[in-house]
Amino acid sequence: MNTTAPTFAKQDNLKFFRTLNAKVNNYFKENNIQKTGNWQLYLKTIILFTIFLTPYFLIITLTDMPFWLFLLMSIVLGIGMAGIGMNVMHDGNHTFNWALTTDFKQMRAYLKRKLSYGEAKSSKFLWTTLVITKLIYFSVWIVLPIVIGIAWWKVLIGFFVMHYTAGLILSVVFQLAHVVEETENPKPNDSGEMENTWAVHQLFTTVNFAPKNWIVNWYTGGLNHQIEHHLFPNISHIHYGKIAKLVKETAQDCNLPYYEYKTMRSAVIAHFKHLKELGAQPEFTT
Repeated sequence: MNTTAPTFAKQDNLKFFRTLNAKVNNYFKENNIQKTGNWQLYLKTIILFTIFLTPYFLIITLTDMPFWLFLLMSIVLGIGMAGIGMNVMHDGNHTFNWALTTDFKQMRAYLKRKLSYGEAKSSKFLWTTLVITKLIYFSVWIVLPIVIGIAWWKVLIGFFVMHYTAGLILSVVFQLAHVVEETENPKPNDSGEMENTWAVHQLFTTVNFAPKNWIVNWYTGGLNHQIEHHLFPNISHIHYGKIAKLVKETAQDCNLPYYEYKTMRSAVIAHFKHLKELGAQPEFTT
C-alpha cells in the first residue's frame, strides 16, 4: 500500500489557473479595491460577537430564567459560535472533540514533528499557554456560571447544547460543499501522482451552494462559495460573490466543471442522496 502523500500534476495545459488568476488580479486592480476585508467584515464581526456574547451575559445575570429560555440562549450561543468560526476564525467543524482533546493532540504532534516557523518556542511555554487558555475557557463557560448560582446540571446541558449547535451548523456547511452527488474523488496513480493540477482538482471535488442567498452568504462567511475559497484562500470572503463569476466563466472556457446548487435545500437533498448511495455501495468509500 502506497502511503506517500499524493502530488498534483504540474503542467496545466489548459492554463486554467494562470488565466483565472490574471482575471482576478485585474478585477481588484481595475476596481481599486483590496483583497482583504473592509468595513463590511468589521461590522459583521461586531454583529456576530454581539449574537455570541449577549446570551452569555443574560444567562449569568438572569440566573433564575426559565429552563426553556436557558436552552434557547444556549442554542443562540452555538449559532454565534459557529458564525464567528466561519467568518472570523474559520476553525472548522468541531464540538467537544476540539475543545477537550484535539488541541492537546495537535500540540503533541506539532512538537513531535517540529512544525515551527522562525524562532522555535520551548515546549514548556507552548504547553503552559495551552493549559492556561483551556482553564480560562472552562472557567468562563462552566465554573463562573456555577459559582454565581446556576445549577451545575443546567450549565453542563447548556455547554453541550452550545457546542452541539455550533458543530452541527459547521458540519452541514462543509458536508454540502464536498459530500454531494456531483463531486468526484480522484485517486493518485501507482506513483502517487494525481491526474490534474491542484487548482483543477478543486473544481472536481468541490461544490458551491445557495450563491444568491444573502443570508447564507453572510452567515457562512462565504463558505457556500467553497470553490472560490479553495482557489483563493488569501482573498477575503466578502469578495467571493464577485470573483465567482470569473471562476465560472474561466472554467467553462476551459471545458472544466463548475458544480453549483442554486439553493441550500437542493444541496441538502443531494447530500443525503449521496449518503444513501455510499451506504448501499460501501466500496465507494474506500
